[in-house]
Amino acid sequence: MTSIHAWEHMAEAGEEAVEAGEVAVEAGEVAVEAGVVAVEAGVAGVVAGEVAVEAGEEGVEAGEVAVEAGEEAAGEEADGEMVEETD
Repeated sequence: MTSIHAWEHMAEAGEEAVEAGEVAVEAGEVAVEAGVVAVEAGVAGVVAGEVAVEAGEEGVEAGEVAVEAGEEAAGEEADGEMVEETD
């Protein structure tokens, strides 16, 4: 093989390496976009979780209020006098 042929083969190999590198860059860009989407989904999940926690805390508070109201009503019934109805 002459030196010209060797240079031609090296040039072809270099072009193929450049093409392979371009494909790798595109694949990397796709991976970055997928990562951004995953982060956005994660943030949305965190926000939804925080909303659910707040709703749960409000439910607990409402339950506590209901328990207190029930205890007060039960106490009033226990303290109240029974009146018999007559016809």
